[in-house]
Amino acid sequence: WHIHSWLRWNRWYDGFGQIPIIGFTGFPASENFPSTRNHAVASFFRVVLGRGSWLTRTLTGFEELTTFDDNFVAQNLAAESNGFETANRNQVGTYYGRQNTNKFRMHHRLPADESIVRTFMSSPSSTLVNNGIEHVLLCLGKHWNNMIYQFSGNFAHQRMEQLNPFLVLRFHMVVTIVTIVSLRGLSQWDAKVLAPFVKKLQLLKADVGLDSIRILLQEMKGDIIGNLCGGVESKVYALTTWVDAIEDSLVHFENEASAIASIVNTCRDGIELALDLITEISWDVPNQSNLRFAIENICVDQHSMNTNGISRHTVLRAMNLLSPKDKRTLIELKNGGMINSEPAQLLVGRVITLLNRELRRDTMNDWISKNSMGAPVDGVQLGEVYWLQWDRNPTRNGSYVFEGQVTGGSLLQFRHRMTGNTFWVDIAEEELRILQYIAVAESIVYAQKAFMQIELDHGKRFSYFAFMELPDLQRDLRNLQVISQAQCSALDDTKLILLKEAKEVAARNIDVDVSNMKPGKTYYIYENSQYIKYECTRKVMENDSEYETLSQKRIVKVPPQNLIIVGGGPCGLLSTLHCAENVVSSNGQLRLYESRDAFIQGGATFERAQIIRLDARWIAMLRYHLGTIYEDVYIPSSGETDSHYGNTLPTQGFVEITIKDLEAMMHLGVSKLDSMGLVDHVTKSGAQYNYKTNELKKKGSALKENDLVLLKYDYSGNVVEEDYSWRVVAVNTVEPLNANQVEVGTKYSIWVPKKRKLYPYTLVGVNVVLGSYQFRSIDDDMDDIICENFELPSVYPYGTKGHSITEDITFEALRDGSDVTKEPHRMTFPFSVISDNSYVIDTSHTHVFEAIGKQHNSPVHFSATTYEPYGVCCITGMKVSMVMHRFGNRRWNNGILDDIRSHTDQNTRIVGDFTKSINSKLIAEIMHELITTNPDWKQHFKNFFEDLSIPQEFLVMKAVEQYKDMAPFRRTHLQVRFFETGDNYYLGMEFTREYDFWKNQVVEELTSPIVIKNDGSPSFEKRMRRFKGSVSHAFDCLWFEAALETVKRGDVYNPGGHTKIPSLYIIDSYQDVKLESLPVAETFCLSIDKSERYEILEKPMFGQVLVRNVEGVLSKLDRNIMVRRGGNLSRGPDGNTQSKVALATFPVGHYVNFRTMRVSNKERGYVFAFGGDEQATPHFMRYSGLTGAAINSMLFNNFLMDALQSVDFVVRFNLYSKETNWSNGEVVQRGTGANYGKDGFLRPGFTIEHGIDYLHSKVIEYEESNQDLDEVLSRDWKIKFAASMIPRGLELNEVFISSLQVLIRNTIFMKLISEVKSETTKDNDALIERLTTTRELIMIENPDLGIEEHWDAIADAVTNSGLESNILYAKKCEHNLDQVITFAQQLYRDNARISSQGYVNQPKSVDSIIDSFAVEAQNFANSLNQSATLLAASVALRLLDNEDSADGGDNDVSASTIYSAVLAGISPLIAVGTITNASRYKNRNEIAREEFMDTKYTRVLLDVYKLVDAEGRANIMLAENPFFIEANSMVDTYLSNYRYYYNKRNTDLMVAFDSLKRKFMNRSAIEEFNDQLLKKFILNEVSSYLQEDLVKLYELMSELAMFLKSPSCRYDDTSSGVSRGLYRRLFLFKNRLNPTLQRGPIKFGFFKMRKMRHAHLFACFQYFYYVLYCQRTGDNSFPISEEQATRVSNNSMKPIAAETAEIIAQLQFVSDQVGVPSARAIQDLRTLQYATVESHVTSLIITSGWITFFSGIVFTAGNICLSIDDSNDVCEGIDDGAMWSLGITAPIAAYLVILLLGRKMGHLISLHGSMRRKASTSDNPRAIRKSLGILATQQFATVLRIVASLGAAFSLICTLDPIGMGDKAELVALGSLALQILSTTFLFLIEYSMRWNLDPKLGEYVCESYKDDIEDIKDIYSRSIPRNNIKTQQIQDKTLWEYVTREFLHHNRFDTLFSANRFGNIMQYLQSGLAKDRYVEHNHFATASVRNLGAFDKDAYSREGKTRTSGQTGFKSPVVSTRVEFLQL
Repeated sequence: WHIHSWLRWNRWYDGFGQIPIIGFTGFPASENFPSTRNHAVASFFRVVLGRGSWLTRTLTGFEELTTFDDNFVAQNLAAESNGFETANRNQVGTYYGRQNTNKFRMHHRLPADESIVRTFMSSPSSTLVNNGIEHVLLCLGKHWNNMIYQFSGNFAHQRMEQLNPFLVLRFHMVVTIVTIVSLRGLSQWDAKVLAPFVKKLQLLKADVGLDSIRILLQEMKGDIIGNLCGGVESKVYALTTWVDAIEDSLVHFENEASAIASIVNTCRDGIELALDLITEISWDVPNQSNLRFAIENICVDQHSMNTNGISRHTVLRAMNLLSPKDKRTLIELKNGGMINSEPAQLLVGRVITLLNRELRRDTMNDWISKNSMGAPVDGVQLGEVYWLQWDRNPTRNGSYVFEGQVTGGSLLQFRHRMTGNTFWVDIAEEELRILQYIAVAESIVYAQKAFMQIELDHGKRFSYFAFMELPDLQRDLRNLQVISQAQCSALDDTKLILLKEAKEVAARNIDVDVSNMKPGKTYYIYENSQYIKYECTRKVMENDSEYETLSQKRIVKVPPQNLIIVGGGPCGLLSTLHCAENVVSSNGQLRLYESRDAFIQGGATFERAQIIRLDARWIAMLRYHLGTIYEDVYIPSSGETDSHYGNTLPTQGFVEITIKDLEAMMHLGVSKLDSMGLVDHVTKSGAQYNYKTNELKKKGSALKENDLVLLKYDYSGNVVEEDYSWRVVAVNTVEPLNANQVEVGTKYSIWVPKKRKLYPYTLVGVNVVLGSYQFRSIDDDMDDIICENFELPSVYPYGTKGHSITEDITFEALRDGSDVTKEPHRMTFPFSVISDNSYVIDTSHTHVFEAIGKQHNSPVHFSATTYEPYGVCCITGMKVSMVMHRFGNRRWNNGILDDIRSHTDQNTRIVGDFTKSINSKLIAEIMHELITTNPDWKQHFKNFFEDLSIPQEFLVMKAVEQYKDMAPFRRTHLQVRFFETGDNYYLGMEFTREYDFWKNQVVEELTSPIVIKNDGSPSFEKRMRRFKGSVSHAFDCLWFEAALETVKRGDVYNPGGHTKIPSLYIIDSYQDVKLESLPVAETFCLSIDKSERYEILEKPMFGQVLVRNVEGVLSKLDRNIMVRRGGNLSRGPDGNTQSKVALATFPVGHYVNFRTMRVSNKERGYVFAFGGDEQATPHFMRYSGLTGAAINSMLFNNFLMDALQSVDFVVRFNLYSKETNWSNGEVVQRGTGANYGKDGFLRPGFTIEHGIDYLHSKVIEYEESNQDLDEVLSRDWKIKFAASMIPRGLELNEVFISSLQVLIRNTIFMKLISEVKSETTKDNDALIERLTTTRELIMIENPDLGIEEHWDAIADAVTNSGLESNILYAKKCEHNLDQVITFAQQLYRDNARISSQGYVNQPKSVDSIIDSFAVEAQNFANSLNQSATLLAASVALRLLDNEDSADGGDNDVSASTIYSAVLAGISPLIAVGTITNASRYKNRNEIAREEFMDTKYTRVLLDVYKLVDAEGRANIMLAENPFFIEANSMVDTYLSNYRYYYNKRNTDLMVAFDSLKRKFMNRSAIEEFNDQLLKKFILNEVSSYLQEDLVKLYELMSELAMFLKSPSCRYDDTSSGVSRGLYRRLFLFKNRLNPTLQRGPIKFGFFKMRKMRHAHLFACFQYFYYVLYCQRTGDNSFPISEEQATRVSNNSMKPIAAETAEIIAQLQFVSDQVGVPSARAIQDLRTLQYATVESHVTSLIITSGWITFFSGIVFTAGNICLSIDDSNDVCEGIDDGAMWSLGITAPIAAYLVILLLGRKMGHLISLHGSMRRKASTSDNPRAIRKSLGILATQQFATVLRIVASLGAAFSLICTLDPIGMGDKAELVALGSLALQILSTTFLFLIEYSMRWNLDPKLGEYVCESYKDDIEDIKDIYSRSIPRNNIKTQQIQDKTLWEYVTREFLHHNRFDTLFSANRFGNIMQYLQSGLAKDRYVEHNHFATASVRNLGAFDKDAYSREGKTRTSGQTGFKSPVVSTRVEFLQL
């Protein structure tokens, strides 16, 4: 059915849904009281069926989940994969479940808002219910507003974060509406008004235009939202915020769609041609056997033509896609006759998969070639492209450019477009056809480029599919998406050809003749070594005065955009690929400087095996630029589960790959460009950026040909002071001698490749006949060399220092413009002279893009956060590639179960969810286990200290044991990020700080004996550092092996994954074992030769073992040969040595570069830019991607593109700076989480000095880019600065803020002084003296000067000193930081310092109320009543059957027996639900008791302490003073945290607090201590964790100071004595309460682990004991002295609930006597009392439920048994036993039902009187009267259920033989069943008729009717709860209204009348406050609104004209052309 139909007939659907079996028609469950039964059953079967299996996961839903067990081993963290949010609610209810979810997120550092947005897109209903409707809707509103109004939309183009208004309105909005309706309660309004509206949403289509959507949204805001939300303001605002954001997005969507339409129109031909390509060709390939035959033949002979018609080149291409090692293995397996072995079959299967793709690519190539041929031509034109067709030599067929012909002859010259080779053909003699060329490939490439541009420029906000909703774009975008995936070599070649031709066109057309200049165009004139912009306003004629001047100068259309990219990592390579087109199109040169050398180790320069995640931008750019290379790596082929080298995450639009594979594939793409002459790839470049001089420098030893450097020589070679440009034209190296140059008897230096060194030799003989040479080694360690002349080694003259070393370098001066006929001057310098000199690279006409990463301790990077210890581990080998991933073959087989499984598994990889949490304590235990029991680890550490006399290995074991004993650690569980590809396994994880500090300390202790042996040599310290690093690395290896083992012990892999993951080892073994003992795929080396590693390919039962080495060469070894197992860490390029970056640990933090871009030469328009990790780095723990790097590459390409469109340099700089600053902010935020202080792995934290250094650089950058210096920090950066500088709670504290302002001003002044000192001028000292003197004078005379006045006064003192800019920068720095302070204060006022609504503003759910017979318990009465009635009816039917038998009836099974068995069988099912749901109710009551002890007890104690008279307070010892106890605890917590973060003690605070202790109750001492906190400790603290501790301490001490300042109350003798006794009694109360708390994990989803004395049976006894206990609550019964209070409190026989009740009464008495309200403390204590009593009552219910469960089963079994054989005594015994069980337990069940329903009846009677009084004064009396009618009917139904329960109990008792009233039992039982059915009918009538007709805004009408009562309650609580300026006013209002709500609903039990959902409407309405003083305001909830961005203009889309915004909606840029036009090139 459709949802609108569901709503239209809501009560019928929902009513039928209450009937068993038909239950699927019901509305989804609301947040109120989820069913724990299903969760418990799933948990039970998860244990029974076994962990980790696919069947277990399929049947039970999720893996083992233990969020309430603090000692769990490991578990996944993603809510969408493990369902921890739902599990928490099921186990302890919604309120505490959400609290636990938030606690879980915070502890595991999970970002709440981001997770909620994503899970909402996949499962909206459960996300709303689990997290709270307001929370989710506000997150969505925030997200939509951020996407629309922030600078560049979505940071990573995350598919689940991109917007789609159509999908959201059709699906997500509809689901949201249904979820809200379910929570509010069904109503008639839903059927009449809401259902038609929902139908409109579901039928929404884009073909009617977006105006219809706007109309729907306006209708929703005007007519729907208010009633839908039941008038609850928090819901109304949250939903309205989201709807407003959707409406605001439409105008942006329209403009984006218009731009996309323009792009599509430019490539429509390409779309159609590509569509023909896709649809016309046959995708069929030969069958598997033919492919296998071809592969096997090629393995035997690579030149074989016997391949069943398949091109051998195609087969070879497919085989080359294997790793070289795997390819060689396959060939040798075939040639060795082992083709049928498992490894061979896996590899052949892999090649077949790849071959299928290659064959299809060949088909595409053929189609493109065929369709590129046009009609024959009659003549040819110069420069045109033609298709040449040779019939006899088809390999030459292709596209050629006609270059010319011999006049009058038949010889024609053509140039091949790809290779550039030219040749002559004689068309008269050759069989050649010249055809028209149809640009098929070019058109398709243009279309693919358009797809990339759409992703990059228009995927920032809206999803691609959103635009496909538009009819005009739907077909084109769908086709464009498909053809973007088409990849073949023809398209790859075409992309290179287009770039090559673009370069040729630019070279020919870039220069412009004066006569060809067109008016209205912009040109550039080269003069004075720079390009000057020239606007041509009119046609320049020859007779014009300026003609001659212009004609002598070079005029170009665009200045050449030369570019040097420094760094060949991922960012540098991507920038090279992406920027190449714009560089060559401007006739520029692109050079890539790479520090590594591709020739040192056979081209294998890439070894970083960390797996990273790439976003949609990366994918779009790589797909277009790399083509088939990209497809080979990332796109799964038919037959693959996932791509072997890259992992795909389609729902998020991400891919994963190792860094080395990413670099290798991009390097291959760059090499293609290099081979075409499009880029210059320079290895071992040695280029270094000097930030001080803003120059790019090289050592002389690193100079390469074509380097342009600055020398102090003029163009004639004369030494001068100025710099002149010289080009390196030759790097001359020492050449080896040839055979004719060597002489016998002469010494030579010979290069020995294996040693990589020159060794001295003497030529001792030459055999002229044989042509052989004999060299004798002078070095005794080297062998002689005998070789033939054609294999002569590299022989050099004796004394040569190196192999192929540089001898000299030749420089050539640039041409002197004054004489172009003169040959450039050249100079040659010996290499020895210049090798150590530093040379400046001439970048005067070149951009430099640096992407080399952040250097260690970089002075130009801003560390925006504190650090955390972190580590990475990379594993590779056959265990991964073959065992885990089957060499890339698909994971699933062809069976039906496998097909089902392939759809039910959420991830195609083994590890499953990539974010996991593991137990840090268990890691330590396994470390200790390994070091004490594993001989390999013992030997590993022993090897480090073999030369020492002290056996350090024993100290290692002792140290590891010491670390183990340090548990539990602060971080009990550590977040781990797992990634895997087909041949790599990678984990990155956080470390405990304890481990980090412990490791460093242990390493120092272990190496101390070596330090003593310091020989004083200069190299000792270096060697010592290296040795310490090795020992430290060994401990890290031990950690990771323990971590891997910990993960294996948890149920965290994909279903069945634990069987796929083999044992992984970090280190090599030191034990010799037989080869046969190792498993297949294990790595090993021979004991006799450890230099080479092997892997086991196959191990038969008998015979030799098949192994391969690192090169894939096979060999067979005896199975008894002794070997040593190898470690599994990633290898280096040689395959044997462990990679240096395979395992590493390091501190991590987020940093950004001080500058986004620096001007190299503003007049010339060239810059230094920084990208990738050099610009900003994310942290792998949160965002292991390179999104920032992709954005940097894209933005710099845009910067170049805008230059081609003649956009002004400053405008381009401005735009690049803005967007990069936004990107940097996002990089940091994605790593920390948006809620600084609540979630995320890291938090902003930096010193004021460091922040000012960054801000100072930004001010300079903003000045250079012509931006507003008063708005340097954007909103997100203000948040980051505020998070570090201003702790939450001190925003309005005048003392702290003034101290902060003074510190800021002083620091800025010191920055000014340091800047002056750095400028080398002769007057420096005098200027500094004047500055210092002037400022000191200002601070003395007028310290309160404003920012402008202060710095103007300083500027006046140093007029004309050249410091104007420096002082301006200082002024702007202070101004911007002052803005940060103001901004933080506004956020405080708006309650927006924490953006997530879940932590702050989510209204509490219904089950947050702890009360007598709370609304949840009312359901138990119904289920108990139903169980008892069904069992009674079942017994009655059984008795009827017995009577029939006794009367001689038919012995066959009677209908009554069958019905009896059925009814008895239903009862256990009901009992299970009762047990599990009651267990959840008991659990939450127990958690409420824990919450009181943990968070409220101290608060109550403080309130009571304030009631004690002054003399009594003076007599209280300091150790019992609650303020001191709490302050001392806070100080201890702070000191512990301080030591945890800094590994040292804070003695200053200890001294300050010790001083306060001596005068603790002295107000002056307290205020002095608070001043120290504010002005010293908090002000100078960087860590926000420690700031929070200090702020809490300050808040407490401020409260104490305020209390001491307030006037004392009046006491008489009685009240003073009672108050002292009350405090003493409450102080001792914790000793009674603590042992009764049940702090244990929850098992099986409902069963809480508790001590025996807390078991249900004992709780039942405690309940009855409490009921019978006589409580002393009278005014004269209270203890009036401390001694009496001590005696009363120590009465261990008194129930804890009774003690609580007496304390409440005594507190109420004292409060009334002294006139100080203590309503808050009383309510908290009352909550504790009710939680205790309800817990005991629930144990009764659970016990009764268990008895009913087993009795029902036994009785059913007895009935079935008697039905089979009624003469069987055993059956009779079972039946009788069940009868007795039911008869005995019946009174308990009846008592419980009467107790519960009796309570309900009392509440209904009380409520009836209250509502009758309010009916006459209500604003809506009709609603009250309706409610009274419901109340009367409810009372009648309750009476019926009480009678039915009594009847059921009576009938069950009567069945007992001693009673002897079985004949009456039948009638009574059946009567009870009838009454139960009748009462159920009334309940249906109430729910689906009477309540259904209530107004949706029930809460508003009820609360406004009781507003006088509510106001009175609010007044009492306002005086009871003190306020401060630390917590926000909204938070304090929220707390106040929560207490008011609970108090009001305690006195007026609407829950008994309206049930949970409608009662929740009343409750949440009141939590928002009454209408007249509602604290819910727009500013309160609009915490994430980013509309007020100052420089950002949200109306940008409405402006006229063509304006490119480069992804920043709203930023006005005078760019007059769009990229669409450039795309047409």
